[in-house]
Amino acid sequence: MDKESLLNRNNKDLTKEEKKEKKRIKKEERTKARQRRKNKKRKVKDTKENFYTLGGRFGDRDPRTKGGIRTLYIRKLTNILLISGLILLIVQVARMVDYQTNNSTPVGTDITFEKSGATVKIADIWTDKQREVTVVKLKYSNKAREVLSLSGDKYNLYFLHTTRHKPDIEMKYGLLGSEGDGYLFIKGKLDKRAYEIVMANALDVLYEDNKDKRSIDIKKLQDKAIEETISNASYTEAKQESIFNKMFQSNKKAPKNDIINFRINAFSENTKVYDGSFLTEDGDIDYGKVVSKTSLSHAVKKLEETLKNEKLERQSYTVSLEEYKDRLKRDKDNKDAADSVKRITKNIEEKDELIEALEKEIEVYKNASFSKDNFGNMQEKFKYFDKQKAGY
Repeated sequence: MDKESLLNRNNKDLTKEEKKEKKRIKKEERTKARQRRKNKKRKVKDTKENFYTLGGRFGDRDPRTKGGIRTLYIRKLTNILLISGLILLIVQVARMVDYQTNNSTPVGTDITFEKSGATVKIADIWTDKQREVTVVKLKYSNKAREVLSLSGDKYNLYFLHTTRHKPDIEMKYGLLGSEGDGYLFIKGKLDKRAYEIVMANALDVLYEDNKDKRSIDIKKLQDKAIEETISNASYTEAKQESIFNKMFQSNKKAPKNDIINFRINAFSENTKVYDGSFLTEDGDIDYGKVVSKTSLSHAVKKLEETLKNEKLERQSYTVSLEEYKDRLKRDKDNKDAADSVKRITKNIEEKDELIEALEKEIEVYKNASFSKDNFGNMQEKFKYFDKQKAGY
């Protein structure tokens, strides 16, 4: 009986010997099937390896082939480095832009009024411990004192914000006397973000076509012109100091308004923090404390350092004087020693006068008391400006 007939027959019809034969045949078939599968896999693997290793991993040993392979690898490495460098550059630029747009304008930055060309400097930025009052000090240049008003109420103030981030604040501006700095006070808690402040020189009034209409409401006209200027400003042109470059003027036209702008972030790295409060018990701005902590303390510290150095220099004069007096005592005809005694004695007298003046000045600063009245006529009104509603 052949194998196929035996395998197709029912076990009930087979003898004991035939059943054993059938079982042996099936086992043999399974073994052959497993072997075929193994051979098939081995054949595919051998074929791949043969193709992969044909000529060796790096090709044949011909110098031209090796040179071509080296060039290929160098090109691949160069491309990888180029792409990595480009990605790193993009990340760094993004971080820089984010830092600039989310931090205060750096202290020491000169900002120029667009029309008059008058320059003021960001002298200092302060806030108190709870960030309830933020103060910006503006130092006026000589030209600024000649061109700009030294009265705070002659400036218009604008607070630029987004729709979701509009803090409830009060903003005031005044100058500390005729020779002092300008102080911008912002009362109210600010978010951890940069806000833009726009200041307009109100003395520069835009008459346009209404120069002869003396009855015109100049304040309304100027506000309208400034708001229109802000709305048309290009917020894509930003300098590294986080100040918009020529943002209020066209490249073809002269600036219409005398405006400056800068950024304020109460949580910025360059914002100094007073470990206390700039508010009185009644919740008003404590102007005296602001001046004392932001200006007087620094001035007193500098004066005390100067005084210390002057006293050390006087001490060295005293030692030298004793030395020349001793020489003159031993030799009364020593003309050089006599001249040195006179010169050093005069230096000590001048130094004593300077030391006395410094001590008096330090005492004046320590006992100085300031109030809101010292800021003269302050600008206590401002306008919010929603950048998103303006299309930004």
